[in-house]
Amino acid sequence: MIETRVRPGFWKAQATAEAVRRNTPRFAEAAEWIKSSEALVPEGGGGQAWVDGHAANISERIAKVDSVWASKDSEWQAQHTLAADDGYLADELKL
Repeated sequence: MIETRVRPGFWKAQATAEAVRRNTPRFAEAAEWIKSSEALVPEGGGGQAWVDGHAANISERIAKVDSVWASKDSEWQAQHTLAADDGYLADELKL
């Protein structure tokens, strides 16, 4: 699971993403965050139009992240990689 936090930026809001792993305090808390969150329904057409209009910026940011990733050692990469069992099972999220 990924916890995403949005914070104000000078011109635009900035977002950070952090891996939330099973068997950690943040993972234990996350079920309540999920249950109390309003489900969002993707609006494909408008979203794709936005992505298309920002393709150069998106590509630039992906390249920057890829460069940072490649510069890190395998231990750092492992700490920032989610495993299949880091997600919630459906029965763990039942109200």
